[in-house]
Amino acid sequence: MTDADRGPLGRLLYNGRRAASLNGRRAAGLNGRRAAGLNVDTCADSCGLSRSFLHMVEQGRRAPALAQMLAIADAYQVERREAAWAWILQTAPDVAIYLIRCETVEGNTMLQRHFSDQYEGQVRAREE
Repeated sequence: MTDADRGPLGRLLYNGRRAASLNGRRAAGLNGRRAAGLNVDTCADSCGLSRSFLHMVEQGRRAPALAQMLAIADAYQVERREAAWAWILQTAPDVAIYLIRCETVEGNTMLQRHFSDQYEGQVRAREE
């Protein structure tokens, strides 16, 4: 499975925001399970969801309800705001554009990467 297959939420939870850095430093509080040294059992116990459900969320095969997402974010040690954006981008990508202002994207590298990747995909599709 590639990172692209995971979707925005799965990537955030599994890997954290490893690409997000400011002046070479990792952004605080955006660890993700692997970077935080957590296993799925620990996260499942912490948020009260099953291990298999969390694996499916990490793989992009299931999407939790928003209330579950907040508990998952806490268990995975990622910021709730970042997890909520990843959840929106994965579950309702057409809605995201109505929620975003330039200032929102400017300060959020995950959103910048998502929209950049989306634009590059559209350009590649036109070239084919």
